[in-house]
Amino acid sequence: MSGATLEWDRGTEPDLKEYRVWLCYVKDCVVNRTGNTVYATVPQTPLGTKPSTALPANTEGQATVDAGDQTGNRSSVGPRVPFSTIPLDITAPAPPTGIVTR
Repeated sequence: MSGATLEWDRGTEPDLKEYRVWLCYVKDCVVNRTGNTVYATVPQTPLGTKPSTALPANTEGQATVDAGDQTGNRSSVGPRVPFSTIPLDITAPAPPTGIVTR
């Protein structure tokens, strides 16, 4: 599936500032804050809106998110979820040619 979006529940702390999205790009990898880089920083969203970010095209791996407040405190990372934005091959092969009886 291409055009995949990662979304999560909005935090409820009044001083919540942002979320950091962590990705690793190897199938069955274990994403964490050690050895992975921040893919995106997403600001806190208005009430009633889920935070989200588009995932990079033609990649697969795992994603997780942490939260940060106005004073710089960071949460632990949330659950790790697998993702794939590699398009599925839905094109049927060409029919056989040169079919004859002998």
